[in-house]
Amino acid sequence: MQMKYPICPRCNGTGKIYDNKKIGRSLKQMRVAAGVSSQKVADIMGYSQTYIVLLEAGRRNWTERLVRKFTYALRANSTNSNATQPNRTGGDGSSPNKSNR
Repeated sequence: MQMKYPICPRCNGTGKIYDNKKIGRSLKQMRVAAGVSSQKVADIMGYSQTYIVLLEAGRRNWTERLVRKFTYALRANSTNSNATQPNRTGGDGSSPNKSNR
């Protein structure tokens, strides 16, 4: 007779255990350095802003999928913000603050 073992609640049976606080701290630092709000990340990921804050604080469990979605949201936001930045040079490529003398 084969015994059934309960699935580990920390790793969900994968055998991988993550330090959720450390991951959350690192990803929050990346988000802040990129200048992206937690609300913007939440919108892109499809989660609530509260859930993102709890993840960053280490109060919810990170999964590999969540980390991928989070980093994708940061990349997607930085790509969009770079594309929407106005051209800050003059028509001839000169700085807008320099006058043509």
